[in-house]
Amino acid sequence: MMAPRHINKVLSQIPTWLMGVIICFSFWGLFTSFHPRTTPLPDQTIDRGVSYYVADSEETSINTVFSLSDRQWTSQQNDSLFSPIDNQTLWLKFNLPALDPMDNWLLEVDQSQLDFLNIWFLENNNILASYFTGDQMPFRSRGIAHERFLFPIPQHEKSDLTVFIKLSNELPSQLPIHLWRERSYLVFNGEHNLALGLFFGFMLAMAVSNFFFFISSGSTNFLLYSGYAISVTLMLISMHGLGYKYFWPGNIWLQNHSIGIFASSSLLFALLFIRQLLDIAKYSRVISRSLEVLCGVYLICLIVSFTTDSRLAANVLMLFVTVTSFYIIGAGIWLWRAGLKVSRVYALAWFTILMTALFASVHGLQLYTSDFAIRYILMAGTLIETLLLALLLARSFSQQASELVDAQKTALKQEHEARLAKERIIEVQEEANVELEYKVQERTLELEITLRELEEKNQALEALNTIDSLTGIKNRRFFDKKYPAELRLSRRNQTELSVVMLDIDHFKKINDTYGHLAGDVCLHHVAQMIKNSLKRPGDEACRFGGEEFALLLPQTDEKGATQLVEKIRQQIAQHTVVYEEDTIQLTVSAGICSAIHTGDDEQTQLLETADKALYEAKQAGRNRVVYKTYSKDAEGS
Repeated sequence: MMAPRHINKVLSQIPTWLMGVIICFSFWGLFTSFHPRTTPLPDQTIDRGVSYYVADSEETSINTVFSLSDRQWTSQQNDSLFSPIDNQTLWLKFNLPALDPMDNWLLEVDQSQLDFLNIWFLENNNILASYFTGDQMPFRSRGIAHERFLFPIPQHEKSDLTVFIKLSNELPSQLPIHLWRERSYLVFNGEHNLALGLFFGFMLAMAVSNFFFFISSGSTNFLLYSGYAISVTLMLISMHGLGYKYFWPGNIWLQNHSIGIFASSSLLFALLFIRQLLDIAKYSRVISRSLEVLCGVYLICLIVSFTTDSRLAANVLMLFVTVTSFYIIGAGIWLWRAGLKVSRVYALAWFTILMTALFASVHGLQLYTSDFAIRYILMAGTLIETLLLALLLARSFSQQASELVDAQKTALKQEHEARLAKERIIEVQEEANVELEYKVQERTLELEITLRELEEKNQALEALNTIDSLTGIKNRRFFDKKYPAELRLSRRNQTELSVVMLDIDHFKKINDTYGHLAGDVCLHHVAQMIKNSLKRPGDEACRFGGEEFALLLPQTDEKGATQLVEKIRQQIAQHTVVYEEDTIQLTVSAGICSAIHTGDDEQTQLLETADKALYEAKQAGRNRVVYKTYSKDAEGS
């Protein structure tokens, strides 16, 4: 019972400077994991010297751009390329040097969010390959299924390749363009995906574990933290283009709004989590009310994000986050001095958000450029903030657990006294329960035996209900159940089902001449001859009605069914029936139809076709077998 108090004591002794060192090492580890100097480098970066042309209209065609003179192009003199602003259309032109034909080469536009990106590869003014893609088009439009824009460079002669790129975007963004050998990119991509997998795996583990803590403890603090972790993870997945690749590849609307939606929900969950966890109202009603107002602001941002483009929403949110971070850091320092010690962790977490937001804003406004993409800066800030908020949650939960332990100690003494009084009652109840359980088991066993006997009798009765009492074979009731089941098997297994309609010739004359009892003997004789001729377990013979019989022959084609029925006809014709002193000669006529049931036709059509074949056998002189092919055209006519 002392574990929570011990944990709280250990956590409270962690100095702020030590937490700062942990944060720095976390940031350094993430930075070095994604920095180009620690991973395979591209063979060439396309930056300074690229020619660009800003078109007045997005409808400007590639043919128009071909005809531009060199004076109409402007040479790019910065170390970093940027996509256009204010819905302008930007054209880029650059030459690729002669590439080693022994390698496969890739051109990478290291940006996961561009509205439209069209690219042409030309050799001697001939287009070798072209690609038309972007966030305003489904993910499958990309040349290679990758979260960033990656294009295979076509094979060409030793002359240089000319590359034209058409870009349109609502807001400016950094636009690194790299030339890679395919084998180098595979190594880089593998290491990059491993680092991303570790990061998102950690974030998912934090979200899932805290959600389970919420289920087990019922504390909404864990639920709010889990919502924050999931929202942040989805935001970063969207920024990396992984969401468009794996989760919503055909949903252009969600791709355009995902960052704003998930960023707003992340901040909303973070503020709700802090406000409830620290119980700020006990220390300052003004700060508590101000946090409520901020929650309302981010709720509005969340709603607006459903109708506002994701990149615009992200820039507006970045401004809000910067202002909010300054305020919350000041409020955290005030709460710390007011006696809320854990608020120093709270202030430090928002200081991390502030520094990340400031860096992203400066980077987004092109005041500072770096080869370290902004999405990795946000990952570093998110990782540190998540760790700090988890530490804050652990401290708070540990403190609550300690208070709960103290309250439990007081209750334990009272509970011990009550337990002694209950023990005797429990003993009496256990004795009664044992006796009751024995009686219940005895009655249950009797009931199970009765139910088993009843089930056996029901099964025997069901079997009797399917047997024709006169002939000893299956009756019409059985046929009506078996026939649709065999049709379904024929459709599922795509196997032929043969249906045979068989009738005793001149049966009325037999009844009139020898009497109905003789007719019953003839029916039984024919039924047994048919039954003995069926050797396969799946074949069924049924009395269809009067002197008419029906056979179901699954997995049997026309040839097999005809041979079997012809054999039955011959055997019946060769074996007479002796009734009293009379010898009765019997013959039968049969009609056959075989087909693979498709489900489109009616269930009765196969049976009706076999019946028509029986009618033709009767008309042709009886004592014969007629096969009639099932045809939908014939059915329609």
